[in-house]
Amino acid sequence: MVKKIIVISNSHIDNKNKYFYIFNELKEKKILIDFFTVKEKNKILKLNTKKYTYFIDLLLTPDLSIKNPRYKKLLYNIFKIRKFLKLNNVKSIIFNSPAPNKWDYKFYRYINFLKLFFKIIHQYSLDKIYKQPVSDISLRQSNHSMNLADVYSRKTIFTHTTDYDRTLLNINHINKKYDYGIYIDQMIGEHPDTKLTGFKTNINVKKFNEELDIFFKNFEKKTKIKILYSAHPKRKKTNNQNKKLDFSGTQSLMKNAKIVFAHESAAISYAVIFKKPLVIIQSNNIKTPEYIERSNHIANMLKKKIYNVGDKIKKKDLENIFSVNNIDYNNYINNFCKHPRSKKIKISDTLINIFLNG
Repeated sequence: MVKKIIVISNSHIDNKNKYFYIFNELKEKKILIDFFTVKEKNKILKLNTKKYTYFIDLLLTPDLSIKNPRYKKLLYNIFKIRKFLKLNNVKSIIFNSPAPNKWDYKFYRYINFLKLFFKIIHQYSLDKIYKQPVSDISLRQSNHSMNLADVYSRKTIFTHTTDYDRTLLNINHINKKYDYGIYIDQMIGEHPDTKLTGFKTNINVKKFNEELDIFFKNFEKKTKIKILYSAHPKRKKTNNQNKKLDFSGTQSLMKNAKIVFAHESAAISYAVIFKKPLVIIQSNNIKTPEYIERSNHIANMLKKKIYNVGDKIKKKDLENIFSVNNIDYNNYINNFCKHPRSKKIKISDTLINIFLNG
């Protein structure tokens, strides 16, 4: 019998968080939940854990490439929290849905086990704060190539991503009175998580935003389709920000959009699920290798041409830019939006089954 659930995240969970709706559904079904952030470590370490059955772990997984003092301190606090709950027999649940990468693509998938083998060996030489945490239950949300989270989980339950989950709901979408497309805002060079981890980006934000505006003005002129910037969930409204920013919510805007522009955002899944024409874009002002690599992989998986926002879209490109290949889109959905063994029940119902039956 479930007692109470504890959810611990890197930052406060509000209605902009992708898991927020799941916790609302759990509350509606009389599941009691306490929420904490890593900043409340001292408070967590004094909790009476006997009232908790499960711990939903939304904390960072260690990134071996980041070694700055701020990040190490953050990892140490996370390590202490996980260890405390483990020692007090509170079972952990993680969501396992990594971003698409080259190890999911073609022959790399077949040699992934070699990379994974060396990663497992490497774990023995790592500082404790950088080691892969062991989870009791992993919700495997896609058919990604096997990773450390799969290896270090005692039990795996197959499900799907939150994007796919929300399409199982009756999503209210925005009905604009004009033809529009959307650009998925990723707060590139401005994202608060880069400050949290100390991750360094090589981006000229001012020049990038300027060329982005010019690129879309040219596109609007040629197509008569207005482009809205679907604001990132962590972007705050200000009086002097770009007037194209729309805070309605990406999944709401996506359903009626004529076309979608994106870099390597997880929200690309909505475009694929709703079978929207998708344009992958890059910029000479974005020189961070991780961003470039991920957008290249997504473009390869969907067989999409990459457009540089420093260039104008040519008339001949407009003939193909609105095409949708259902085979490629369905392959993407079956690999990165859901696991083939997903029972297609809502994530909140999957969690309730875990709470009730273990």
